[in-house]
Amino acid sequence: MKFSIEKLIFSVAILSLPLIGVFDLAEKISLPLFIFIILFIVSWDKIKFNTIDFFYIFFLFFLVFSTMINAYCNISSLLYIISFVVLYLVFQKSIIFWYSKHSKVFYKMLYYALMITSVFVIYEFITLNFKPALFIELPRQRVNTYGATFLGLFYRPRGFAEESGHMSLFFEFCIPLLIPYIKNLKFSHKIASILIVLIALILLSSSFTIFISLLILGTYFFIKSLQNLKVLIISSIIALSFILFVATNEKSRDYVDKYSNSIFKKVSLNKENNSVNDRTIRFQEAIGLVKDNFFFGIGAMAFKEYSSSASSLNMVLDLWMFSGFLGLLCLVFFTFVTCLNYYYAITPNKFGVFLALFILIIHYQIITNFWYPFLWVLFGIMQAETKKYNALKTV
Repeated sequence: MKFSIEKLIFSVAILSLPLIGVFDLAEKISLPLFIFIILFIVSWDKIKFNTIDFFYIFFLFFLVFSTMINAYCNISSLLYIISFVVLYLVFQKSIIFWYSKHSKVFYKMLYYALMITSVFVIYEFITLNFKPALFIELPRQRVNTYGATFLGLFYRPRGFAEESGHMSLFFEFCIPLLIPYIKNLKFSHKIASILIVLIALILLSSSFTIFISLLILGTYFFIKSLQNLKVLIISSIIALSFILFVATNEKSRDYVDKYSNSIFKKVSLNKENNSVNDRTIRFQEAIGLVKDNFFFGIGAMAFKEYSSSASSLNMVLDLWMFSGFLGLLCLVFFTFVTCLNYYYAITPNKFGVFLALFILIIHYQIITNFWYPFLWVLFGIMQAETKKYNALKTV
């Protein structure tokens, strides 16, 4: 295989995707962003714009317009606006070009990134809780202390992110994309990969990720069992064996009870949970501002002028507040047209891409870290596959 410096940089960029909270060059300049900036510079003269970009440009216009009419022009609002420009160009536009050239490299490196992240999460949990002398703390710009607990007994790993739940975003992004790749592995590699990733997900203990995974897996196996009696029998045996083991083992029963309670306490919006209370207060404050500033918003990052917080922790509400309904509508149109074009294109793993998009959008209703690369890369993949399909149609 011929060596290519461009392919090497692209491979490193994909491998760096999970590094969203470690090795940052500055507080908002992550290692993936830095490497993708290099990719963008290398290919800037090949970056193409099309009609769909106008929706995004109009979103940026309303974001700037809202900030100006509300006279809320400062460093934080300026950086917020610039971030949306940079992330769109650096992640999404770069991926459209590089994915089109090296899609096989993309999935291979993404698989390696998933396995490295999963192994590190397991290592982090074991060493942090049982072998502290072997634990190596990675350099982090933001959160440096471990506070969240697993089963109320152990420290939760957080991988390469600042929080366990944020690390789960990477899993939600890449697992659906890698379904075909993992299915084509050797049987032993496939089983090992699934087990390692599953253990990592359980240890991260993200309420949303576990809940949505159980829902999707339950639906999948229910549909499969209706089509295949063998699947129904095997699934039933595994489920009954697990239930029997837990029911007859007091210690296991206690662990399962604690784990399920910790997962569903947040999902059920239990008022005893501090995180739920904080999000509820922010949500109510944001809704009030949206009602009073429906069409044009309050300006980028202006929420902290009305609240003790800088964000509502809901991406849709933040975008609505900062750019107004018109800005949010432009972004919705951009997303809708991208999805529609991709839907009508004949592409591999369409289900996996839409599943990843669905899960990420739902998860972004409880976080607002828009600078993470996952959504941007996903939109880039969709546009790259659509572009490839349209090119083949014209041949």
